[in-house]
Amino acid sequence: MNNEIMVCECIEMTEQERFWKYLKEYFVRDIAFGESDCLEEYRQNITALHDRVENPVHYLVFRQNGQEIGFALTVIYQTEDGKQFILEFCVFPEFRGGGTGKRCAAALLSWGRENGAKFAELNAEEDARQRFWTYMGFVPNGRDQWGGPLMLLPPQEKIVPKVEVLTDVQDLWNLESGFLQEVGEPPLDDWKKQQLVRAIKEKQIVF
Repeated sequence: MNNEIMVCECIEMTEQERFWKYLKEYFVRDIAFGESDCLEEYRQNITALHDRVENPVHYLVFRQNGQEIGFALTVIYQTEDGKQFILEFCVFPEFRGGGTGKRCAAALLSWGRENGAKFAELNAEEDARQRFWTYMGFVPNGRDQWGGPLMLLPPQEKIVPKVEVLTDVQDLWNLESGFLQEVGEPPLDDWKKQQLVRAIKEKQIVF
């Protein structure tokens, strides 16, 4: 029996509907994300990202011996030096154990590299999730704009740094949030973000 794990993208409408069925079950079972309105809003947001031309989100399933055993939701930012961001990752409960999750994660990262990814990043709040991705080579990488901890899989090859002028307030927000995490300070709240935006508009801050 061939136990190779394959990563397959959901292209057909029936495949995409099955993917969303898996995702909804995962939210209810593993995330306790039970509000139907929130799920519908999430789906609308992700669908918009999936349908965009630049840096689309990919609906992926893991298959082993012809059977679907899990899924992932990921995007490769070709405009950001090839960052692969993993939004969701799940191995179905009946297939967990015996290293299946690690092999699925390795297959996902390999798929990313084959499609142009140079490094990977994800959110990891729970201790178990952090331990899992640490095993896969990820390291802490500050926090996102909502204060959630980020983990980074560094690039295997050297990437030449780029120097550019930031034109998006969100970029500065992300940098500031990561810096505060590094120095042990709490993330900026919405009020402080409003102050930051106002200071930029009034040219008190240039970045």
